[in-house]
Amino acid sequence: MASGAGRRFGGNKLLVTYQGKALYLHAIDKLQALAGKREDIGTFIVVTRHEEIIEELKRRGIDYKRNDQSDKGITASIHIGINAASEPEPEDAYVFFVADQPGLTTESVDGLLDFYKIAGKGMACTIAEGRIGNPVVFSARYIPELLAITGDKGGKQVLRRHPEDVAYYEVRPEELLDVDSKEDMSR
Repeated sequence: MASGAGRRFGGNKLLVTYQGKALYLHAIDKLQALAGKREDIGTFIVVTRHEEIIEELKRRGIDYKRNDQSDKGITASIHIGINAASEPEPEDAYVFFVADQPGLTTESVDGLLDFYKIAGKGMACTIAEGRIGNPVVFSARYIPELLAITGDKGGKQVLRRHPEDVAYYEVRPEELLDVDSKEDMSR
């Protein structure tokens, strides 16, 4: 998900250079590497409103969907992503990532996906020091609930409604740090 307006940042934070490349490319590069490594990853879709990001995705041959409703918050990106994917099979899962978490490692995402499979739960998410974060995995059975979300609330409310069906995958705290302000870039 790469659609945010960056209001708290004061502009499009996803295009700001961090460690030599645009912030959003940290997530894209990691996910592309993982998709090339794992046979169980199907469709990889980036939801964005930013033309600069769309142009890079086209160059890389990555599927994307334009989010012209980003003023509605993260929920619009979730709905667009779900609707862009193929009709789910019961064993399918949807994994949601944000593009402003440059510290998240490919190894942690890989571990989360494996953990989801062995945990036998309908959802899995990263956690550090008791703080739930992204990415989050949802079984296809939760798609109707995700599509019913309104406002700028995101999928965490689905996790909260079904705590018995959530597996928590521990990561280092710095992996869950996201960039919301210019001061966050120095973290």
